[in-house]
Amino acid sequence: MMEANEILNPVKRIGDVPGIKVGHQFYARAEMVAVGFHSHWLNGIDYMGQSYSKGEYRNYTFPVAVAIVLSGMYEDDLDNADDVVYTGQGGHNLTGNKHQIQDQKMERGNLALKNCVEQHVPVRVIRGHESKSSYTGKVYTYDGLYKEKS
Repeated sequence: MMEANEILNPVKRIGDVPGIKVGHQFYARAEMVAVGFHSHWLNGIDYMGQSYSKGEYRNYTFPVAVAIVLSGMYEDDLDNADDVVYTGQGGHNLTGNKHQIQDQKMERGNLALKNCVEQHVPVRVIRGHESKSSYTGKVYTYDGLYKEKS
């Protein structure tokens, strides 16, 4: 769909995506990609790179995160409904045991989240839950915009 330019909202944006309200459920990460809500079917952090530094967002320091998926992939992630400790990306082994095997680097999505905190930019938060009613075994629910407390 991306190669054929058939994504519903192909341009990344800060904030909400038209037509997707808090509580909206996706039955696969690919559904989020298809509507332009989160552009990665695997990565937990979706962000805008330097190419967005012109025009509407020129006053931001890039990269800037636009969305994260909380799905329990890291051993020290913490999700307390209103407060989230999000480990970031990288540094864990890919065998599924969630253990960190090396330090993360302050680049890509991690740098984008740091820039959001420093600039008080809201990030879309999607929570993944186990679900027997989903063909993927998970349901992803849009939980709203989160930003660093002032």
